Formats: sequence, C-alpha cells, structure tokens
Amino acid sequence: MNPHWRSFLESTEGVFENDSTELLNFGDAAGELLAATQQTVVVPLTHLGLIEATGEEAKTFLHSQFTSDINHLGTDQVQHSAWCTAKGRMQASFLAWREGDLIRLAI
Repeated sequence: MNPHWRSFLESTEGVFENDSTELLNFGDAAGELLAATQQTVVVPLTHLGLIEATGEEAKTFLHSQFTSDINHLGTDQVQHSAWCTAKGRMQASFLAWREGDLIRLAI
C-alpha cells in the first residue's frame, strides 16, 4: 500500500491489522454497516488486485488464455472472465476492460 494512502486512512481513524496493509474498519464497524444500508459509503477494495497488459501481442495472448472474447472487447465495455486450467478448473475470476490499447483486469 502506498504510504501516503495509508497515512490518509489512518488520519481518518482507519484501523489496520498490526503492521499489515489490511484495513479492518474506521473505528465503528457496526456503525459503518448501518450507514451502508442507509446511504452511499466509500469502501476500501484493498483485497482486489489490478493487472495491466499492454503491447502488440497482449490482446491475442489474453484472448487465448481467458474464457471471454477479449478480441472484441470494446473500449466502453466491461466483462466478466476467468482463467482456467486445461481441464477447465477455474483458477481466477475477474473483470476485464480496455482503456485505449491497455487491457486491465480487476482480480
């Protein structure tokens, strides 16, 4: 985690698990849950990863690896996809989208 981001979260009463980067809550977990049922809240998605693929062969390579059609993924589209073993067992699921020539995967 970026040290500036962690410092910001700590300044807003963010509680971390020991020295890890896992944000547990902002001091009142029950109150946060109640607020989420009544209004819009900001939620840390620190458990997600982001992979970026670029280059001439990125689209072809990713298309051959995933369960969805990366070749025809438009710049204004997001799609669910998965990476599976040769036997068809899912190893990872994610959202895929394009930003120009860049392909991003939120895992």
